[in-house]
Amino acid sequence: MADRQLDRYYRYRRFRLPRRPRVFTDRNNPLEILDVESVRKRYRFFPDSIMILVGIVEPTIGTATMRSNPLPPLLTVLCCLQFFATGAHHIVIAQAHGVSRSAVGKAIHAVSVILAGLLNRYVKFPTGLEIESVKRKFYSVAGFPNVVGAVDGTHVKIQAPPDNEADYISASSVWDNDPGHGSKGARLYSTPSLTTVGAWAAGYSNANQYIQVQFNGLSHVMGVAIQGRPVNTDPSFEYLGCCSQRVTSYKLIYSYDCAYFLTIKDCNGSDRIFVGNTDENTVVTTMLPSPVAALCVKINPVTWFEHISMRFDILGNSIN
Repeated sequence: MADRQLDRYYRYRRFRLPRRPRVFTDRNNPLEILDVESVRKRYRFFPDSIMILVGIVEPTIGTATMRSNPLPPLLTVLCCLQFFATGAHHIVIAQAHGVSRSAVGKAIHAVSVILAGLLNRYVKFPTGLEIESVKRKFYSVAGFPNVVGAVDGTHVKIQAPPDNEADYISASSVWDNDPGHGSKGARLYSTPSLTTVGAWAAGYSNANQYIQVQFNGLSHVMGVAIQGRPVNTDPSFEYLGCCSQRVTSYKLIYSYDCAYFLTIKDCNGSDRIFVGNTDENTVVTTMLPSPVAALCVKINPVTWFEHISMRFDILGNSIN
């Protein structure tokens, strides 16, 4: 009896209720509405570059008919680029472009597959003698050694609080309790001056020492770059000729709340030991196998030359 009534209900729904008409929302072209800088901020590309991308993917994603009102190639690329640039939810991107959420998902998948297939055509790393030439060019731009390529990304933006530097970067100890050996000179490429020796120098040389950074907010930590202590060659500053000191290996410790800390592990579950410096000035950059979310990061020296002294920077970006 119940099955018969259910069958009658479905037949009634099928033949008596009017079909809801499909509604196609208005689609706009952001390149015609936004100024150049707004386009760059939203999509991370300038309009001319976006049109080049459209020309690359259009032969593959273009449709022969307008059946079911498909997304034009330009909107398909724009939806994908905004997702790459912002990581926004599909529904947000859909509302911004006047399309459906499912259309955004299909656009992201289609464009991603096409671009991945073109990887070897557009992404090429130097080989042979070309490597040294590329290294020299990168070094001339930013003084960053041994770089042969770059991926879009940034350093974590670290700003010292105006009133209390210990809230920004601190250390387990400082040589002779002298602020000139403290965190003020601990950043990469710091040099000796009237107020700092150009590096952090620990008060003691043992495995309990560390230097700690607290970010402005929760951040993705992707790697670490370190240098040794610069030798002072300026007679107008203290400690002339001092000092050949560096950290030769270290551990990386992080925390979500700056209270409970975890140590980066290797594939065997042991504390990972990162390779440090072999001289005072070469920057040694180490990227993590996968990013970690952290509010605080500690560098814990394991071995060192002469004394624990170092300069450093954290690589990554803000989660927010």
